[in-house]
Amino acid sequence: MRLGKGDSERAWLVGVAIVIGVLTAYTVIGFRHLLLASRDLFYLHHGTSFETLLSIPWAWRLAMPVVGGLFVGIISTYLSREVEGSGIPHVINAIQNRGGVLPWRIIPLKVLAVSFTIGSGGSAGRQGPVVHIGATIGSFLAQIFRLPARHTRTFVACGASAAIAATFNAPMGGVLFAIEVLMIELKVAGMASVVISSVIATVISRHYMGDLLLFSMPSFSMETSWELLSYALMGIIIALVAVIFMRLFVIMDSFFDNTPLPKLLRPALGGLFVGLIALMVPQILTVDTEIMRHIMWGRLSLSLMIFLLVAKIIATPLTISSGGSGGIFLPSLIIGATLGAIWGKLTENIAHFATATSGAYALVGMGALFAAVAHAPITAILLVFEMTNNYRIIPALMLSSVIAFLLSSWIYPHSIYQDQLKRRGFKKPKQKNANILKEKMVEETITVDVKVVHTSDNIASILTTFLSNSTPALIVVDEKGRYAGNIEFDNIRKLLPLSPDVTPLISAIDIMNSGIPFVVPTDTLDVVMHLFGKTKCNIIAVVNNEKEQKFVGIISRASIMDSYNKQLFDRELSDGFESIVSAVGDNRSIEILDNIYMGEIYIKAYWIGKSIQELNLRAKYGLEILLIHKASEAQSVNGREALFPTPNTLLQLGDKLLVMGEKEKIRHFTGEVEQEIVEIVK
Repeated sequence: MRLGKGDSERAWLVGVAIVIGVLTAYTVIGFRHLLLASRDLFYLHHGTSFETLLSIPWAWRLAMPVVGGLFVGIISTYLSREVEGSGIPHVINAIQNRGGVLPWRIIPLKVLAVSFTIGSGGSAGRQGPVVHIGATIGSFLAQIFRLPARHTRTFVACGASAAIAATFNAPMGGVLFAIEVLMIELKVAGMASVVISSVIATVISRHYMGDLLLFSMPSFSMETSWELLSYALMGIIIALVAVIFMRLFVIMDSFFDNTPLPKLLRPALGGLFVGLIALMVPQILTVDTEIMRHIMWGRLSLSLMIFLLVAKIIATPLTISSGGSGGIFLPSLIIGATLGAIWGKLTENIAHFATATSGAYALVGMGALFAAVAHAPITAILLVFEMTNNYRIIPALMLSSVIAFLLSSWIYPHSIYQDQLKRRGFKKPKQKNANILKEKMVEETITVDVKVVHTSDNIASILTTFLSNSTPALIVVDEKGRYAGNIEFDNIRKLLPLSPDVTPLISAIDIMNSGIPFVVPTDTLDVVMHLFGKTKCNIIAVVNNEKEQKFVGIISRASIMDSYNKQLFDRELSDGFESIVSAVGDNRSIEILDNIYMGEIYIKAYWIGKSIQELNLRAKYGLEILLIHKASEAQSVNGREALFPTPNTLLQLGDKLLVMGEKEKIRHFTGEVEQEIVEIVK
């Protein structure tokens, strides 16, 4: 059986998804070993287990986080600032605002920076960075094959989900993470690719590390249904702690942004604070997975867990807000598990009914806190379920996680990743297609050259106006030009059987449809569409304001659909602009159809101030201008505004044009045949 074009494309996408899963899985495995080697290097092979921490000299515990922070400061200051933090905000920004394009050069720098941060004892996780790296692998392959933005986003999702799946042995959790946390919209074909990447990464991870979890877990049990009340109360407590945790990030961000120290030294300052905490609670330097094992199996005293909880809540914002490289994924799981274990021990001592072990509460608390800080309850529930492989955990986990999510999002509307997006100066994610009509106002689509009838006009005059216009209805205004109603042809048709002696006595006010709503120029088009659906009309009157109600024009269903289609096309083209720029570059072009290429060109000095109509590149040179990339907002490509061209659009210095045509003709605009350009624009 021969494959059709669509089948071939889907098969090819699945093939690339498999490659992404393989590459990401090996990256996760290698990264894990690299972090262990880094920890051995910083602590001279003494280890940082619970048993050996107290034997490490206090000065060493204080100094190592400072040294690691200094190395990270050097990398972020002189090589790339993108190594700071978890990298997940960069992935979200790339998906929402850059067509999925991520710079591949960040991978070795990110690996190095995270190794210094976590290896030296910084309170951060590796899960966020591996998501960043996996997403970059997917984006890099998409750029190699010069794919459009929709496929680039899918491959970014493949890499991100594969990273989570390989880390936690949780393929479904990886897929949900891409959808719920990274906010990637996937169609059926894209979803298939993401699932395949997650499964492949999980299989490879299990082959090398066994069918084991990131940390060993006890079995979950619930002794009585009364325990659900305890889990519900725990969800409330976890929500409040999650809000404190997120607020601390805001406070620490402000502190380090306003400190007089140069950026080079800020991660070292954060490391110094972490080192001071380690003098009082040395267990904070322990590898997070070992902390988790001790908590899960109830090996820590209540007092130690309380100290560890407070230390972790403070040390994590200190590490990341100062510029350290690492994520909040695993630290949030640690905080949730610690809080859950504390609550479990308290419940066991206070409750008058049988309760599960503190480890069971730790499992639920782990998922509930991540749901609260990431605003991702479904991912948290599914991830913990896959890690425990125990369906009996579902009721308690769902109850606690949903309560924690609802309460925390009510108190603090933004997730921790959205806060980090804002802190790093990334643009607000673009609205989805369903909200396009909310972005356009009536005044942008109004038709003002409209013939109207007056309330005193007779039937003959109204009929003449109808026959001379193709409009489905006529607008009726009073003697002061105020909107009164409309007349449809059916209103007149009902009068035709009447005697000719009667019809002259009937005027517009007698047959018009009154009570038909109107709109004002500042209303949005989604309001107009709502009125169209409610009234079944094809046109709606536009008045100057609600008080005077003077008629100024009409808006029709057809004009709204035209505006919607144009805006949608503009958005799709703009959305993929950055990925096209990455693939095309200066003096290069990409083939999009047979012998039809797309290329990017800077405008020439003698084009400045000229309109698209004056240049007339289509007639003179056979090139179609698809998009104008304006230079009005910033110097970087990703910060500029992309506009749909109109004949009267004037070009400005620094603008770029995305053009389509034959390859040789595009080359004339890249500086290779300057003389012919001069002839074109004469």
